[in-house]
Amino acid sequence: MKNHEGKCHRLMLAALKSGSGKTTITCGLIRAMQERGNELAVFKCGPDYIDPMFHAATLGVKTGNLDSYFLDRGSLQRLMKLRAGGADLTIIEGVMGYFDGLGGVTSRASSAEVASWTDTPVLLIVDARGASLTLVPMLRGIMEADLVRGAEDQEGPAGFSKAPHSMIRGILLNRVSKSFYPTLKKLLEEELGIPVVGYLPQNADLTVPSRHLGLYSPSEIADERSWADKIAACMKETVDLTAVDKIAREAKDLEETELDLPWDPICPAHEGNAVEPVRIAVAYDEAFSFVYRENEELLERLGAEIVHISPLHDEHFPQNVSGLILSGGYPELFARSLWKNEKFREELTSYVKAGLPTIAECGGFLYLQKDLKDREECVTPMCGVFEGHGFATDHLVRFGYCEAQTSVDGLFGPAGTVLKGHEFHYYDTTENGCGMHMRKPVGTHEWEAGIYNDHMAAGFPHFYYESNPSAAGAFLRACRKWKH
Repeated sequence: MKNHEGKCHRLMLAALKSGSGKTTITCGLIRAMQERGNELAVFKCGPDYIDPMFHAATLGVKTGNLDSYFLDRGSLQRLMKLRAGGADLTIIEGVMGYFDGLGGVTSRASSAEVASWTDTPVLLIVDARGASLTLVPMLRGIMEADLVRGAEDQEGPAGFSKAPHSMIRGILLNRVSKSFYPTLKKLLEEELGIPVVGYLPQNADLTVPSRHLGLYSPSEIADERSWADKIAACMKETVDLTAVDKIAREAKDLEETELDLPWDPICPAHEGNAVEPVRIAVAYDEAFSFVYRENEELLERLGAEIVHISPLHDEHFPQNVSGLILSGGYPELFARSLWKNEKFREELTSYVKAGLPTIAECGGFLYLQKDLKDREECVTPMCGVFEGHGFATDHLVRFGYCEAQTSVDGLFGPAGTVLKGHEFHYYDTTENGCGMHMRKPVGTHEWEAGIYNDHMAAGFPHFYYESNPSAAGAFLRACRKWKH
C-alpha cells in the first residue's frame, strides 16, 4: 500500500526480553511488506552496526540506527525523517527488553524511549511458549508502566515521566500453536483492549541463521534471503498484515525540524558555498565493515565525497584523497592477508605518517599498530604507524557506551570537544594513548585513551558523528587543508 501522503508511517517491533524473536519477526515482516509493494526504511534501536548490515545485505532496504543516547529528541526525529524520506513504511527493530537501557538500571536509550521520543506505535512481540493467563498481568504491567523520563529530564538520573507512556498498540505472539492461538488471542484482547495481530508457530526452520561475527559470504546471503522468504510466507498465513499496516498508519506526524549543520565554509549545503567535495577514503571490506551509515551521510552533507577502499584487496592506496577513515571490523581474522598486501599497506602507512587526516576506530586502530597477536599467540606485523602491540583477551574490553572529551586541540576541533560512541572489542593494545578523557554514561568509570592530535584521532570507540556534527566539520576542514 503506497504512501501518497508524504507521512512517515512507522512501527516498532519490541519485546519483553532478548531472545523473544525480534530479529526473526522483523526480517519476516520486512519481506512480507516488500511483497505487498511497499518501499521500506528500516532502523535498529541502539548502537549495533551488525543488524543494519544484515538488513541491508539480505533484504535490500535503506537502513540505519536510532539511538537516544547518541542524539537528543529533536535530532532523533530529524534523522528518522531524513533517512525514511520517500519510504511507504518505516520499521524499527527494538533492542533487548522494552524498557532496558543504559547499565540495565534505567530506561535511557531503551526501545521504549526511542518509541516515545519519535511517537512510534509499538507492536510487542511476546514469546508465549508455556504461558497463557499469566501473560495478562505481565503484559498489563508492561503497558501501564511509566518508566520513560520526560524530555525535560533527559540528563538526570533514572526516573519516571509525568504522563503515561503507553506506545504499545498491538501484540504479535511467537511460538504459539495454531490450535491454541484463537483462544489466547480472545483472552488477551478482552483483558488488554489492544489487538493481537497474529502469531508465529514454533518452527526450527524460522530460527535466525548462525553467522560468524556478522560476516557474510555470497552463499550465506542467498541462504538468509531464502530464510526471510520462509518467514514471510508463514506470516502471510498467520499474521493480519493489514492490521499491522493500520497500526503503523496511526503514527502521528513528526514535528518539522531544521537540518542543523555546523556553519563552515567547506559545507556546500549552505547557500553561496559552491566548493568541490573533499574526497575521504573509507575502509570497507570483509576486514573493515563496521560503519554507521549516518556518519557517511553526515560527511556527505558537509561536503565530503566518500571513496570506499579495501586494505585487503586494493593493490594501491589512492593518491587523490584528502582524508582517511579506517573503520572497525575484524582485522584479526584477516591479519595474514592484510600483512601480505604489502604495497597497499606501505603506501597507506606513508600517507598517514606524512600527516594525512586520519580517523581509526577499533579494528582500524589495531591495523595501525606495530603488530597483532591472536588467541593462538601468532604475531602478525601490521602498519607500524604506532608502537603498540595489539593482542587478544578473553573478555569484552571497556564494553558499551562511552563519551569522549578531547584533552587538546586536534582533528575534531578545540580541546574539550565531546563525542559519543560505543565500544565492542575483545582485543586491546599496549598503547591506548591519552588524548581523550573517557567516561561511561552510568557509574563512575573514567579513563584516558586515544591517540589524538591535529591529524589523528585513533582508538577503540566507534564514534557517532551526529552526536556532534561540528566535530565532523572540523575533520573535513583539516582534510581540505591537506588537499591544498
